[in-house]
Amino acid sequence: QFNPTSLPEASKQWYQRRVRGAGRRGKDETGTVIILCKGKLPDYSDLISMVQGKATDLSSHFKPTYNMILSVLKGKDLKVEELLKRSFAEYEEQVKSRDYKRDRKELEKKLEGLKPVSCQVCHNIEQFYMDGLIMMGLETDFKNRILNTARASKSIHPGRVVIISTPQFPFHMATVVNPNVDDKKDIRELQVIVLHSKGYSSGLDPSSTSEPWERTMIALQVSPGVTSRSARDVIKPESNDDPDFTVCNVSLLDLSCLLSQKVTTDMEGIKKNLQHMRFNPRNWDRTPIDTLAREMMQIKKPTEMNYEVKDMDGVELLENIMRQRGAMADYSCSKCSTFDAHFRQTSELMYIKKELDRIAYSLSYQSLQFMPEFEVRVRVLKRLRYLGSEDQLKLKGKAACAMSTSELVITELVFDNFFKDLEIEAIVAILSCMVFQQKRCSEPVLTPELEAAKKQFLILAHKIVEAEVAERLRANDADFEEQFRFGLVEVVYRWAKGEEFSQIMQYTDVDEGTIVRCITRLDEVLRCIKDVARIVGDVDFETKMERASLTIKRDIVFAASLYVT
Repeated sequence: QFNPTSLPEASKQWYQRRVRGAGRRGKDETGTVIILCKGKLPDYSDLISMVQGKATDLSSHFKPTYNMILSVLKGKDLKVEELLKRSFAEYEEQVKSRDYKRDRKELEKKLEGLKPVSCQVCHNIEQFYMDGLIMMGLETDFKNRILNTARASKSIHPGRVVIISTPQFPFHMATVVNPNVDDKKDIRELQVIVLHSKGYSSGLDPSSTSEPWERTMIALQVSPGVTSRSARDVIKPESNDDPDFTVCNVSLLDLSCLLSQKVTTDMEGIKKNLQHMRFNPRNWDRTPIDTLAREMMQIKKPTEMNYEVKDMDGVELLENIMRQRGAMADYSCSKCSTFDAHFRQTSELMYIKKELDRIAYSLSYQSLQFMPEFEVRVRVLKRLRYLGSEDQLKLKGKAACAMSTSELVITELVFDNFFKDLEIEAIVAILSCMVFQQKRCSEPVLTPELEAAKKQFLILAHKIVEAEVAERLRANDADFEEQFRFGLVEVVYRWAKGEEFSQIMQYTDVDEGTIVRCITRLDEVLRCIKDVARIVGDVDFETKMERASLTIKRDIVFAASLYVT
């Protein structure tokens, strides 16, 4: 790897490109790579990173374009959606499609064995279930807003009494031992000691197929007649002789509420006691935790902490929660004597339907990454009358298919007769803005005719930008002129007038190679416009484009070269 100014930088990609040729293809299982280092040797750590480091992941640069959409719609042999689906950007999703199809078959079999609840009292249980999910979502948003505030974070410390709601312990009182078990997780986890009766079991399977928030809703026991709970409804042992405890980790979203009560038991001593229990479970002293359990039993009137919701969004969210709870209280199904069984049956049924809908969406065209952009671009093409209502190509659409670059801009120029009154040299000069890419160069000096043509060109190009803004493909039209570079307009104009290459170089600071490449690409654009003229049926315009091509196709710019022939 040669670098004339500095030592070469070894990278994983550089190493991989060179080791591919090690060994004889089809004969050797392994090959030998020799790194020849003249002068300074690379550091050992750099070599390790080069040989064992992680290579850059492959990423797709595919994007739907107007030309691609029009060309596919013209051919009719392939749908645009299929083309998007086959792109590398969708590779991972296509690999998953087999799993999706397998899961769909399994869920459809389960669905055949399930029947809707047939109960006169529970006739509205499915709507109750959907409203319950809305309520749980609102409460989750409220927890995220409230429990992540500075005041709530400071309040969650060792000794704080809370109420948790998990499938194993629905609406149980607990005391925080460690307020921050794992900082690396997205949702904060707490270590708590849960108070419950001896031999207690919720009867819920934590590994069931239902989603966590659906299982939590079941765990809250929204029934018979109970559609919401307050801190006073907390579940705890009935007598002081019956308390037991369980140490577990819960997430911040498993907290139903924070209580204003705190325990006075030494929490540091309990934390050390729990560590001793972990390493020596047969011989440890449970007296401190028994003391904590008795102190928690003394809390007769659990009081929820005042969160002091003052911002408008928080107040509105709280009002929505109360409104949703009130609406759920009016459902007759919550008063059914067998509501628990009916609700679980409905929950499983609705969960399977939801999963089937999710899989159907994942296997459909609507889930494709570039589908939204494709649909927006189709609307832009319809607004500009390139496509009909049934996505059939109109004359402008067929003309745009002949272009390989800037198809919409050039088509608009052709159909607005932009080239009709311009002389050939001016046409060639203005079109150079579509092939010249250099951002910084000397400012060209334009003739009045070129200035007027440039102004009219930008007006017509702005029509496309207006359509894109109207369809929200782009936010605004602030930077639309930056895609056109007019730095070589004067140079190309003089070249088309017949001046020598050495003469036109005096009017710009752009490199010679860039000018040659620009004029060469410009000839390709002119030939494409000539094809557009043939499609439109304008013979005079076709002849004019042929003459324009001949004016620039001369001398050193189009001389035979080993690099281009």
